Amino acid sequence: MWRSAFDHFLKGLMTRDRLIVRFADGSTAHSGPDTGHTATLHNKDDAILRGLCLNPVLALGEGYMDERIGFPDLGLLDTLKLLQGNRSMQADKMSLFTKNGELVRVEATGSPVKLSEGEDLEAHAGNLVYDIKARTLVLTGDAFIRHKGNTFEGAKVEYSLDSKRVDASSEGDQRVRLVIPAENQIPGNDKKDNTDSESSKP
Repeated sequence: MWRSAFDHFLKGLMTRDRLIVRFADGSTAHSGPDTGHTATLHNKDDAILRGLCLNPVLALGEGYMDERIGFPDLGLLDTLKLLQGNRSMQADKMSLFTKNGELVRVEATGSPVKLSEGEDLEAHAGNLVYDIKARTLVLTGDAFIRHKGNTFEGAKVEYSLDSKRVDASSEGDQRVRLVIPAENQIPGNDKKDNTDSESSKP
């Protein structure tokens, strides 16, 4: 099951660069565009796949130390820098849900769950649900997303991996909070300071 989860995780991992993974059985998997840098990861033990899904940076370091993972192209440090410049997620617990043998949903919890995508996206929340088919992430529990300088906070924040659209909603007394830096405001707007708006729309 973790091989299937890692395959799906790998598809959405690289957004700017390319990663080639060679598995213990000799098969390979590719992620990311042909542009940018390319790194190769040699996985010698499929037992480490769970760690790669939950906390890839930590698992890569541990796998390198005990020689279960090799980096024939860029080496450990440069590969870590490449991965951190793309998409990564950290969680304390991850649950996988399948339908007819296919992975359809991933649910993660943490204190908090953390998600990043280069310098454009930073998010954290108590819970995260990844819909594989819709390619959407739903964060709940003190959800926070910083997207291209704008920050969204609310009881629930939804992010589309394809369109990069962010939707935030409230729950109970908790309101949605949006902060737009001055440099991101629409030209002609009289407001020069940061905008801090609240909405109680569910």
